[in-house]
Amino acid sequence: MKKYFILVIISFIFLCSCNRQADNIISNESPTENSIKEEPKVDYSKLHEFTVMNEKYAWGYDLNESTPITYAMGLLVDLNKQDKFVDDSTIKIPDEAAKEIASLFLDKEFISRGSYDGNYFYPLPKYPDISLEPFEISDVNGQINVLYGRFINNGDGSKHWLYPVRYTAVPYILSEEDIPDILSDIYEAGEQMYRIIYVENIYDIDSAKEIYTNNGYGELLVGKSYDISSPEDVVEMSKRVNSGLYSEICSTYNLMCDIDMNGIDFMPMGKYPDYMEQYDLRRPNKIGFCGILYGNNYSINNLNIVADADKTDYMNECYGFFSILGQGAEIRDLKIKDADIGYTGESNPVKSGILAGRIYGSKIDNCYVSGTVKGTVNVGGLASEAYSGEKLNGEEQICEIINCHADIEVFGESWIGGFIGSNGADIVNCSVEGVVTCDETKNNEGMFIDNMPFGIGGFTGFNSGHISNSGSGVWVKTMVNVKWVGSFIGYSQGDAYECFYNSTVSHWDPYGLSLRYTYNNDITGLPNKEYYARLAEIEELEIINEAE
Repeated sequence: MKKYFILVIISFIFLCSCNRQADNIISNESPTENSIKEEPKVDYSKLHEFTVMNEKYAWGYDLNESTPITYAMGLLVDLNKQDKFVDDSTIKIPDEAAKEIASLFLDKEFISRGSYDGNYFYPLPKYPDISLEPFEISDVNGQINVLYGRFINNGDGSKHWLYPVRYTAVPYILSEEDIPDILSDIYEAGEQMYRIIYVENIYDIDSAKEIYTNNGYGELLVGKSYDISSPEDVVEMSKRVNSGLYSEICSTYNLMCDIDMNGIDFMPMGKYPDYMEQYDLRRPNKIGFCGILYGNNYSINNLNIVADADKTDYMNECYGFFSILGQGAEIRDLKIKDADIGYTGESNPVKSGILAGRIYGSKIDNCYVSGTVKGTVNVGGLASEAYSGEKLNGEEQICEIINCHADIEVFGESWIGGFIGSNGADIVNCSVEGVVTCDETKNNEGMFIDNMPFGIGGFTGFNSGHISNSGSGVWVKTMVNVKWVGSFIGYSQGDAYECFYNSTVSHWDPYGLSLRYTYNNDITGLPNKEYYARLAEIEELEIINEAE
């Protein structure tokens, strides 16, 4: 009997154990559809809508005292509701009205801090078609933080990246009393809304590259490398640079042989479609070609460029192999021989130079140009003008021109020079030979002084930079009445150290006018034999520098 009782107990325990195992097996099976408990996804589309709106109106600035007024005005124009506030082509919106509208989208406490002028020229500039892609979204104590990538898509499908941005906003439900009368047909009480309380524009290039690379867009920020071996390659380089794509304008190009451009239709490089305003802070490539060109001591021959002055504008007025050399660009060991840079028409100014129409915060080292250059205002053998640029952190991007030489004929009106038309760069160990002629005054009469062109120099027409150890063997010819003519500098408000000119060729004073006597003008006229002996010292110094 005891044995039977023990057996029953053991069987009962076994059955219970089996039941528990069965329960465990069921619980470990794949969950049924009814058992799934997912966190509901939050719809942030309304927040994205408001941040895109801010992107249209803010030009890449952080929140500041003008944000409410620009936001309110921009929104009214977008909704075609500006008529109430338009007065003689100007939008004049009262301070309180601007605050009421902006408070729908911006932090009320921030808005209450200041008052606004409320006037804005109308119509407003065309806003860039910017898209935002959320890379990271977090909700911390009721504040929504979103890291966005910013893009502009071209009509050809190419994508421009802009500096990324981080928005912080707080959600709220729209009430009836929050809605301004002028927007009562646009928004309804009960809508989910967001107020932007903080904007962080990320303008550090390394941080931007890391953000875009981590989110699958690294190829948009990486420059490439191309070899240039034929006229077709040069034309293709022009197309790439003029696309304005960051990865192309910041690429490295290597000249692999001498190239003859005779008969080749060529578009100057560095004047690409203006997909944004130049002063927009979100734009990483401000202007022009910003990459590197290694000439490897090869030459581009017989380059021919003719500008139509009647069709030029701010971006298109600069003509040369490069229209514009931008911040951080480097051109090394390049020769451009027997070039012909000219123009037709007479409506607008034309800035001309063989290497570049404009050099802006670039470095030019060991380059040589020869040929003929014709322009109107700012005309030079190497370039029309050269100035330092400015980095985003406010630091100056010094423009440097070193060990460069020109053999030219230059024709122009005001601010013309054999080497460079207007100079604000650091120029060291450079020289120019040839003829500079001012003989026509059909263009830009509004820029003349006393009805005369001005600023004609053998080396440069205008100097606000620093020129050292450089020479000019240029015959300076003026066929019309001109102000401020010099054998070396036309108008000087910069420095010239250890500079010299061929006094056998040019009989003008070293400079036409020096703005202040405190500036250095160390310019010496040397007769022919002494001039070439001094020039040989420059060439010897160049050889030594290359060896080092």
